[in-house]
Amino acid sequence: MYTINFANSSTAIASPWVTFVQATEVVSGTTQLVGPALAATGGNGVGALANGTSYSLAAIGNTVSMGPTDWQGHMYVSDSALTLPTSGSLPVDAAYTITSDTARYQYLEFAGSATSANVDITYINWYSIPLQMSSTTAQASQTRGAPLSQAALSAMPQTLAGLTGSSSVTTVKNSSGDLVRVISPNAGNPSWLPLYASFQNYLTSVFIDSAQTIPIDNSYSGIGNPPSPDFQPQDYQVTSATYNGQTLAIKGTSSLLGDFTMTSPMVWPRFNAVIYLAVMNYAWSYSGSQSIPAASNANGNTGDNNVFSAVSRDLMAGFAYGFVGSVQYGAQPSSAWMAAPTTEVFSAIQPANAYYNPWANAIAAAFTDVYTFPFNDFLASAVPELGVNDGDTLTVTLLNA
Repeated sequence: MYTINFANSSTAIASPWVTFVQATEVVSGTTQLVGPALAATGGNGVGALANGTSYSLAAIGNTVSMGPTDWQGHMYVSDSALTLPTSGSLPVDAAYTITSDTARYQYLEFAGSATSANVDITYINWYSIPLQMSSTTAQASQTRGAPLSQAALSAMPQTLAGLTGSSSVTTVKNSSGDLVRVISPNAGNPSWLPLYASFQNYLTSVFIDSAQTIPIDNSYSGIGNPPSPDFQPQDYQVTSATYNGQTLAIKGTSSLLGDFTMTSPMVWPRFNAVIYLAVMNYAWSYSGSQSIPAASNANGNTGDNNVFSAVSRDLMAGFAYGFVGSVQYGAQPSSAWMAAPTTEVFSAIQPANAYYNPWANAIAAAFTDVYTFPFNDFLASAVPELGVNDGDTLTVTLLNA
């Protein structure tokens, strides 16, 4: 059990609300909750808080007693009570791409273990309310989401809206004309992503104009109880990565699997989406070794968490951050990319061309320790998660933008 305290520094939101939404999964066609049930109790004698129900912070005395620490889900902070969609009668996340919904809301992500909650702030899918959090748990840094400057924080909504020319598809305004939410390129196709800057010029410069070598050279740490050799710890090195506008072909070698290949048929717009969404589908094969027979699988993707997903992660993070083809990092192995400081990526790497994820770059101007796109934790210096131990306090602050 731990405590969540709320503080409101926002002049735009006079009466904040909080809503817990437990993670769900679909098993055999049935939606069910993931992990232990929500056990949150509001202050002021409100008692147990229900999953998917909104409570004003004033009503609960700005305090929640929270447990267990391995609860999985999202905690929304909003300017009004939320009406959430459902799946199999269970509440699920807000449909943030629905522009007719003009509420302001942002959430924290909760996961963890039996003894410590892991919490992070994410602006991957949209930006609405800037949040900051701090923990009394002893750790290297006890705060996340503190802005680098008030000027950068204040400029954030208009900066993000400007990435699509303030399109009505990606920007949500309330009846007063206030900008309340900007929808990110990670919201996907077909309506949102094409409005954001394309990676086509970047891809052309690397694969067509100069056919550069992409130095993916790194280590994969493996998983517990690996079901096959591609899930075991090993080093990997890409010897060639080519793209002709139709198919991405990656060849390399693994210290465990021998020579390998990865192929992904995709036209330019699809490759563009792959970098923004950070998920790549591909076929893989490897030659094997004396102890490991050759193998192939036509259904690999970045979510597999094997050595091939690590290769795809390095490639996509390399384009999103701007490492690939850059003067500073273009010749360095991808293991060196991971050591880059959080303040020296995106436009700091590629000042001459917008060869990076523009959404993540814009938010990085104000924050260094939040999620802006799925591979923020690719950098060793980026630690978006904050730990909260049993008996400690997490303070969540609505910032004034």
